[in-house]
Amino acid sequence: MARKPQRGGKRRASLAGTHLFVKPSTGIYWWRRKDPDTGKRIKRTTGTRVLEAALKKAQEFEKEFEQRQAGLTVVDGWQLELLPLAEEWLVAEAHAHSERWAPQKRRHLFRALDLLGLRRARDLDNLARLHDRLLALPRFTRTTKRRSFQETLKQFSAWLAANKRYLDRDPLAHWTPIKPDPPTRRRRSLLPDEMARAVQAMDRLDAHYGRRPQRCLLVTLLVAGPRIGALLSRDVEHLDHRNARIDLGANVGKKRRGAAALDPKTLAELDDYLDGRTEGPLFLAARGGRPTAHKVLDQVREAFGLAFVDELWPEDEPPQLDLAMLVNCTLLHGAVPKLSGNPNLVTEKTRAARAKLEERVMAIAGQLRREWERRMQGVDVHALRKTHRSWAQARGVPPVLIDKQLGHADPGEFEVMRALAGSETGRKHYLDLGSELFDAGRSAQAVRELLDEAMGRVSFPSSRCGVLSDRAAG
Repeated sequence: MARKPQRGGKRRASLAGTHLFVKPSTGIYWWRRKDPDTGKRIKRTTGTRVLEAALKKAQEFEKEFEQRQAGLTVVDGWQLELLPLAEEWLVAEAHAHSERWAPQKRRHLFRALDLLGLRRARDLDNLARLHDRLLALPRFTRTTKRRSFQETLKQFSAWLAANKRYLDRDPLAHWTPIKPDPPTRRRRSLLPDEMARAVQAMDRLDAHYGRRPQRCLLVTLLVAGPRIGALLSRDVEHLDHRNARIDLGANVGKKRRGAAALDPKTLAELDDYLDGRTEGPLFLAARGGRPTAHKVLDQVREAFGLAFVDELWPEDEPPQLDLAMLVNCTLLHGAVPKLSGNPNLVTEKTRAARAKLEERVMAIAGQLRREWERRMQGVDVHALRKTHRSWAQARGVPPVLIDKQLGHADPGEFEVMRALAGSETGRKHYLDLGSELFDAGRSAQAVRELLDEAMGRVSFPSSRCGVLSDRAAG
């Protein structure tokens, strides 16, 4: 039975003179006119059952109809699909930018189109809804939403409307930029015991998921102290065995890449990790290929979260590491992870057991949540660089070597170097940057020594959390 058009709180007005009619099967208003030259009947849907909205759409159709009759150019691209247009834009703009531009823009644009449900050009015309949808996306900071999604969509929209290529106007021209995130708590430096537990937890997670080992990546991020993007962009050929370092490439703007020196033990572990590989990415993702920064962040937070759950495990709960992993996932994502399989093929007994397990997991997570969240604040891959600096300073490594390792610039130290450069003695004895006085490997060695000491002092899982079960180990 067809639904009646909405009246919008008013009596339905006569449609005479509006060129509108109601399609009985759907109740949606359609606009219809006859071309006086060809005699062809033109029909377009308003897409609404509300008379007031249909009248506004009818006015737009009338305006376009009159422009065509007057011989004016009318751009009618609002019904075009966006994916082919996106491909055309990327090809057209690629030659004007660097080689890294196209893959990055392609990733951002197609991800925005997918997450925001943008299928046709007309979907860009509701700014309020588009803005709200973008703000509601989970797991993205406001800065990422603005730089990666909003700015990319605005560039794409401007191209669609440029010279009336496909659209008669730019629908996103007046899109208000998303405001940045409010200031958050600064990243904190990790304690040696916390780091040691996280490294051991990463080992157990690798075994549990049956994935490529990610432990070496975590240790390298701490010891070498590189920026995550720079490290993940490196290939096997960038591992410099002669100088015991990873070549991070050229500096980018004001960001210096750093020395990324490695101590002998970390270098040996990295050689074992490569297992004879001579090409491809230096570090591989869990399922192969080059890892992404977002995925590495998730893995690092999962390892640290599990380490904290192990340390905070309630004394009145039986030790079980599988249960601790479920508690950690619940604390990370806010809900107990669902088991795979067809729920229609599960017996009532199994459903009752799962419900009991979920209740138990939520109870344990409730006990640990406050302290667990306090410890997890400021923990991410970038916090490892701060940890490197604090550990190296605790070992008495000169700040200039730490800055060289991390790629940091300290204006105070440059003033000292400038003073030395003005002294004949300084030029002869202290400005040899290749000497042992400026060996960034000392910073890496000091950090690795602290990590090894902590690894020998703590154990994961602890006696309260128990041992890894055979099922998880497989």
